[in-house]
Amino acid sequence: MNIYTIKDDASQTCEGVYSFVNDAVAIRTLSMAAQGGQLGLVSKFPADFHIYKIGEFDEAEIKITSNEVKFVYNFGDIQNAGK
Repeated sequence: MNIYTIKDDASQTCEGVYSFVNDAVAIRTLSMAAQGGQLGLVSKFPADFHIYKIGEFDEAEIKITSNEVKFVYNFGDIQNAGK
Protein backbone atom coordinates (compact mmCIF):
# COMPACT_ATOMS: atom_id res chain seq x y z
CA MET A 1 0.00 0.00 0.00
CA ASN A 2 1.35 3.44 -0.93
CA ILE A 3 1.10 6.54 1.27
CA TYR A 4 0.25 9.94 -0.23
CA THR A 5 -0.23 13.54 0.86
CA ILE A 6 -1.59 16.68 -0.80
CA LYS A 7 0.77 19.68 -0.77
CA ASP A 8 -0.56 23.25 -0.85
CA ASP A 9 1.93 25.46 -2.72
CA ALA A 10 0.36 28.66 -1.36
CA SER A 11 0.80 27.77 2.32
CA GLN A 12 3.72 25.35 1.86
CA THR A 13 1.91 22.80 4.03
CA CYS A 14 0.54 19.31 3.49
CA GLU A 15 -3.07 18.32 3.97
CA GLY A 16 -3.88 14.81 5.06
CA VAL A 17 -2.27 11.42 4.65
CA TYR A 18 -3.94 8.89 2.39
CA SER A 19 -3.25 5.29 1.41
CA PHE A 20 -3.98 3.78 -2.00
CA VAL A 21 -2.85 0.70 -3.87
CA ASN A 22 -1.15 2.74 -6.65
CA ASP A 23 -0.78 6.20 -8.21
CA ALA A 24 -3.68 5.74 -10.62
CA VAL A 25 -6.13 4.98 -7.81
CA ALA A 26 -4.79 7.91 -5.76
CA ILE A 27 -5.30 10.30 -8.69
CA ARG A 28 -8.76 8.95 -9.50
CA THR A 29 -10.05 8.97 -5.92
CA LEU A 30 -8.61 12.32 -4.87
CA SER A 31 -9.60 14.01 -8.15
CA MET A 32 -13.19 12.82 -7.72
CA ALA A 33 -13.20 14.17 -4.16
CA ALA A 34 -11.84 17.53 -5.35
CA GLN A 35 -14.40 17.77 -8.15
CA GLY A 36 -17.17 16.94 -5.69
CA GLY A 37 -16.10 19.72 -3.33
CA GLN A 38 -15.03 17.34 -0.56
CA LEU A 39 -11.45 18.61 -0.38
CA GLY A 40 -12.21 22.24 0.52
CA LEU A 41 -9.57 24.57 -0.89
CA VAL A 42 -8.36 21.94 -3.36
CA SER A 43 -11.76 22.20 -5.01
CA LYS A 44 -11.57 26.01 -5.21
CA PHE A 45 -7.87 26.47 -6.12
CA PRO A 46 -6.82 23.19 -7.76
CA ALA A 47 -3.66 24.54 -9.42
CA ASP A 48 -2.17 25.22 -5.95
CA PHE A 49 -2.37 21.57 -4.89
CA HIS A 50 -0.34 18.49 -5.81
CA ILE A 51 -0.37 14.82 -4.82
CA TYR A 52 2.92 13.35 -3.64
CA LYS A 53 3.74 9.74 -2.82
CA ILE A 54 5.61 9.88 0.47
CA GLY A 55 6.10 6.23 1.38
CA GLU A 56 4.93 2.66 1.42
CA PHE A 57 3.24 0.55 4.07
CA ASP A 58 4.16 -3.12 4.25
CA GLU A 59 1.12 -4.78 5.82
CA ALA A 60 2.87 -8.13 6.36
CA GLU A 61 5.71 -6.58 8.38
CA ILE A 62 3.69 -3.65 9.76
CA LYS A 63 6.38 -1.31 8.53
CA ILE A 64 6.42 2.10 6.81
CA THR A 65 9.28 2.91 4.46
CA SER A 66 10.09 6.02 2.46
CA ASN A 67 12.86 5.98 -0.13
CA GLU A 68 11.96 9.26 -1.82
CA VAL A 69 9.18 11.78 -2.20
CA LYS A 70 7.62 11.44 -5.65
CA PHE A 71 5.41 13.99 -7.46
CA VAL A 72 2.28 12.23 -8.73
CA TYR A 73 -0.33 14.76 -9.90
CA ASN A 74 -1.26 18.45 -10.14
CA PHE A 75 -4.94 19.11 -9.37
CA GLY A 76 -4.76 21.98 -11.88
CA ASP A 77 -4.92 19.28 -14.55
CA ILE A 78 -8.59 18.84 -13.59
CA GLN A 79 -9.29 22.39 -14.79
CA ASN A 80 -7.24 21.97 -17.94
CA ALA A 81 -8.86 18.64 -18.89
CA GLY A 82 -12.11 20.35 -19.81
CA LYS A 83 -10.47 22.96 -22.05
